[in-house]
Amino acid sequence: MAIFNIFKLPENKRFEYKPIYFDKRKEELAKKISDAQKLKEIKEHNFYKTEIKGKFKSEFQKNSLLRQNRNSNIRIGIIIMFLGLILYYVKINNDLISRMIEILYSK
Repeated sequence: MAIFNIFKLPENKRFEYKPIYFDKRKEELAKKISDAQKLKEIKEHNFYKTEIKGKFKSEFQKNSLLRQNRNSNIRIGIIIMFLGLILYYVKINNDLISRMIEILYSK
């Protein structure tokens, strides 16, 4: 069977690729139209639900970030104090250990 396929070349694979073009003017126009429709809806209903929702969300996110920063600063402070205590303990014990070594070698 492989003998028969020697002279027959395989066909190229075909892909259905459709390029996507970005039209900046069209995108800007669509954004302006959607903004105008939202503004019209707000004026008709005299209702600012989306703005209120957005303000609550942004305030919550801001408060959440402040809380996270404060917690991380406290955590870093605790780690630094813990490392300082360990270094202090090692320094005190190093003096004791060096005295013990001197006493052992002096005999």
